[in-house]
Amino acid sequence: MSKVCKSVELYAENYAKKYAEEVAKESFNNGRIKAITDFLSNGGTKADAKKMLNASAKEIKEAASRLIK
Repeated sequence: MSKVCKSVELYAENYAKKYAEEVAKESFNNGRIKAITDFLSNGGTKADAKKMLNASAKEIKEAASRLIK
């Protein structure tokens, strides 16, 4: 019984750690997109966003699509 409990406990810990990492990564990415969106909405160009914010083409595309909505 204790082996089963320990296995379930380890599984839960690993799942929680993985979930926390995914949430942190998503939050970071959303923050970057928000910064790029703000930059573009204040007159910054896509080329400047790429250069100054080290933004990827994918991030710029996502930010630009949020401006259109």
